[in-house]
Amino acid sequence: MGWMVTHKPRGVTVKEFFEERFNYDENGRYFRVVDCAVVNLRTAYLACEFGYHDGEKGIYGVVCLLSYYPNDYHNFGYKDMDETMGPFMYECPERILRLLTPTDNEYALRWREKCWERLRSRQNKPKLKKGLLIEFAQPITFTNGAEEKVFRVVNPRRLLFEGSHGRLYKLSRNTLRNMEWVAV
Repeated sequence: MGWMVTHKPRGVTVKEFFEERFNYDENGRYFRVVDCAVVNLRTAYLACEFGYHDGEKGIYGVVCLLSYYPNDYHNFGYKDMDETMGPFMYECPERILRLLTPTDNEYALRWREKCWERLRSRQNKPKLKKGLLIEFAQPITFTNGAEEKVFRVVNPRRLLFEGSHGRLYKLSRNTLRNMEWVAV
């Protein structure tokens, strides 16, 4: 599946956009967006209910990659995939995961578990504060060839850190999210 690039009117939220695109009710069955959470402006996690009017229904996860083209009439792009397709985006918020009904699909189960693992690992990490000393499990190699393992937080908002030799480094949110580190 490829990307869909289309027009999203100004003022329409991502949830409203997907409700208009995805919701339907016909021939005794329906589909509706229950909730939507946008993470880092680039990924939308949706809890979607699919069911039949005679009773059978379930809520499952849908991941939509997002792209923006502000200078074009076709200003919004998305690529949607449901959890049974084994998406590799695992930043689904807890509120969406809690809405999902049980499944026996192997890919969906794996995706849900990786999302829960990420949430658990985030809860164990302390909040970054100025002056906090952190140590990574593995050294980080920078483009200048330097390797650092221990950093002092200089500016938590801008993600500026001081290395062991007084050099300043900017670490990405992905590095902080995906690599193991502890406060020392």
